[in-house]
Amino acid sequence: RTKEGRNHSFEIDRVVPDKNEFVVDNRWESLPFAVGWKISVLLSHCWLAPTAVNYQFLKKLHDVGKDYAVRALEYLEEHIFHVGGKLSAHEASAALTVITTRLAQNPTLFVPPVIAEKPSAMRPACFWIGHVEVTPTKYYCRGPFAEVSNRMLRTFAEHAQDFIRVTFVSEDSQPIRTNDKLLVDRMFGVMNRGLDIFGRTYNFLHYSQSQLRSSSCWFLAKDSKLKPSEVLEWMGDASNIRCPGKLAARLGLCLSATRPTLPLAPHEFTVEDDIMSDPIIEGGPYEMTDGCGEISHEFADQLRDVLQESRFPSAFQIRFGGFKGMLVVSKNLPPHQKVLFRKSMKKLEAPQLSIEVCEISRFRPVFTNRQIILVQNALGVKKEVFLRKQKAYLDQLLALVNEDDRAAGLQLLYGGGTGADREWEVQLANLISHGFDRNDIFLQSTLHDIARWSMTQVKKKSRIRVDEGALLFGVCDPSHTLKYGQVVVQVNVPNKLTGQSELKTIEGRVMVTKNPCMHPGDIRVLTAIKPPADIAHLQDVVVFPTRGQRPHSSEMALGDLDGDFYSVYWDREMIPSTTVTPIIYTAPEAEIVEDEITMEHIRRFFVFYVLGNNVGQISNTHAVWADKDSVLSENCEQLAKYFNDAINFAKTGKTARFPEELRVDEFPHYMEKRDKKSYRSDSVLGALYDHVLSIYANFDMKLSVNRDYARTSIDQSLIMPGIAKHEKAEWLEKIKQIKNQYDQELVSLMNQFRVTSESQLFCGAFQTNVQTMTRETMNSERAMVSMNQLKRKYRDRFKQDITAMDEEQINFQSMRNASFWYEVAYTLVEPPEGAIAPRYPLRSFAWLHPEHLIRVKQLNSKVGREAMPVDDELIAVAKEEPMMVLG
Repeated sequence: RTKEGRNHSFEIDRVVPDKNEFVVDNRWESLPFAVGWKISVLLSHCWLAPTAVNYQFLKKLHDVGKDYAVRALEYLEEHIFHVGGKLSAHEASAALTVITTRLAQNPTLFVPPVIAEKPSAMRPACFWIGHVEVTPTKYYCRGPFAEVSNRMLRTFAEHAQDFIRVTFVSEDSQPIRTNDKLLVDRMFGVMNRGLDIFGRTYNFLHYSQSQLRSSSCWFLAKDSKLKPSEVLEWMGDASNIRCPGKLAARLGLCLSATRPTLPLAPHEFTVEDDIMSDPIIEGGPYEMTDGCGEISHEFADQLRDVLQESRFPSAFQIRFGGFKGMLVVSKNLPPHQKVLFRKSMKKLEAPQLSIEVCEISRFRPVFTNRQIILVQNALGVKKEVFLRKQKAYLDQLLALVNEDDRAAGLQLLYGGGTGADREWEVQLANLISHGFDRNDIFLQSTLHDIARWSMTQVKKKSRIRVDEGALLFGVCDPSHTLKYGQVVVQVNVPNKLTGQSELKTIEGRVMVTKNPCMHPGDIRVLTAIKPPADIAHLQDVVVFPTRGQRPHSSEMALGDLDGDFYSVYWDREMIPSTTVTPIIYTAPEAEIVEDEITMEHIRRFFVFYVLGNNVGQISNTHAVWADKDSVLSENCEQLAKYFNDAINFAKTGKTARFPEELRVDEFPHYMEKRDKKSYRSDSVLGALYDHVLSIYANFDMKLSVNRDYARTSIDQSLIMPGIAKHEKAEWLEKIKQIKNQYDQELVSLMNQFRVTSESQLFCGAFQTNVQTMTRETMNSERAMVSMNQLKRKYRDRFKQDITAMDEEQINFQSMRNASFWYEVAYTLVEPPEGAIAPRYPLRSFAWLHPEHLIRVKQLNSKVGREAMPVDDELIAVAKEEPMMVLG
């Protein structure tokens, strides 16, 4: 049932024997592509037999209309997950009949498909984009998934459904690990001829640098009114570049996820030369301001307003036409000049519309990793220090699930020490600190998920929270007063008892590094000083000097200032006692094309990069030699240079040479290479692994015991008092319908991302089956984008029922409705009539508005449980309770 030579590329002509009858009455051509995509998802995964997509099946979908057809196919997918296996033609037809009948009989089961929002800075549009995984022998359709908007999607929003994201993977849906002839032929075939999906052909368009690293790219439908040449011309002009990889990287700037903000007119900015280093060392002179410009305080404040950020950012990671990099707030710009760009920031000629923001400066917690630990240990930080830090962190994780140690768990959550969704970390800490029952079934589940995920990260990556440290954007000193060896670090550290930020100015020795940290010279020990007056306003960034023989950013893993993050430690125990001269690295000459670069060059480069990228192999080999010998060894120094070659492959077109004598065939036990020969390591990483392993098994057992005592009943202190019964009954009935719709959308996301627990999706701590999803389609970032879209949608729905105009009434109605949402979530434990294999009971609906539930609890503790006669008295009491501010 497939086209010859194209596995799993289903050809409906051969699947539907009586297609002509469908064509005659014009129903086949009118079948919407959204419906076809969902059918392709079912067919490509072999969940439907090809013969199931027959005339009767398609007619049923056609007759119910597009939106109901899409929802019916989503229900069919959930049904297949529930029963398992593949549906035959008869089974599929019968199941579809039942589903469409139930949808017609019970409108509450129908949730309209999501429509992309209008792009804005406050609410960056998410477009729902289909994804395809291509293996050496077949392809799998997935999604559509929520894709954070980029400049291309916003510009061509009316064609959004014509784009798909394609990822090349191995047969087990994991990153490509071989380059045999079958895979080479497959990749070239798809890149040159395109993909045929449900009667529609998609052709290669382009890719961003992050997509290239994950073997992913954008394809565009051949029958789209938007043509690839039109998109490529719009991307910009970089025709002066003769290296295909570098050209593709420049054009791909418009594919970065960004938020559009304010326009910037030509007379409002200048472009200046970079500040150069003293050319006194090999490799110089260097650009001390590489990738970093300046922005006026007034314009930065306007961007903050548009972005609706409560705290004033000191720096913005931006895109603007052909410019990319960081803008640091400066007091030294002349009046009426909003922005100063450096020449190093300009990558190509492209239309300049508005400042697009990728990220802003903020305090981010920092965690160790295996590479950094090995280098720190080699430079003098004792093994016992890491063991002590790991024990303290694990004790905090255990406190999350230990009722007797609430304070330590709160400190971890308020301090951002888990890596879970930051919003929920703070909300969960606020709930616990206000006396909410940690044994509540949903709160307990999120605590367990966060603790288990964090402990797994410690086990697999030696990921330990550094309390006296931060992960910060690096920026240049706009005042040019800092000397070589000096930095300024001011951070808004969350108070571990309240969660409120407190400004801390760091002075003295600090360790600064960035990932990847392969060479011992990648760790620098610098002096943090009290900020001079002209840069005293800069917070939550590490400010590097513009004076000296070499930029400190370049000394660390060849970093720059265009958006790189730097790990800054001021914990004296973790600062090395010695340092090593940074590596001086000369990149190989780029592959040059004499003639004009064409899309054929770009496609070939993409394939060669995917097949020749050996970054992971070199990194693993370096880890083994560092474990056996030391990161200070000659072998490790060689591998660090090869690693830099591999990193630069994306822009030079030259893959890293990997000498045979450096290859390894056995790995330390902590790397858990089950299919490889291993040895027991006595290094610092081996000791850390053995320590966490001794706790891991008992930890899972403790979670199992705790689950036995979980409370599923309603907490009466969260029920709003004094509401008339008839009024409450009307509200509860209305909210039941809203919850049913929320649950259906939640289950759909759980199915898409193969998440087995709603609490994992809600808090961002995933325990996934990595054998079923690739890194590209199953990662916390993409899942959280989709989940945050869902949260936002139903928070907006909540606001629609707040009709009051004055603040007192708004507070009262918000508390009342949040209590109703909670009550419905904890009483509506049975699925709605006709639901298809939902996962019940689902309770996250109750916790979409925790700040209002806190106020309800505070109100009940004040007035007791006696009934209040009228709303006015409740409003009077509610007015006395301050509104919680989260985060």
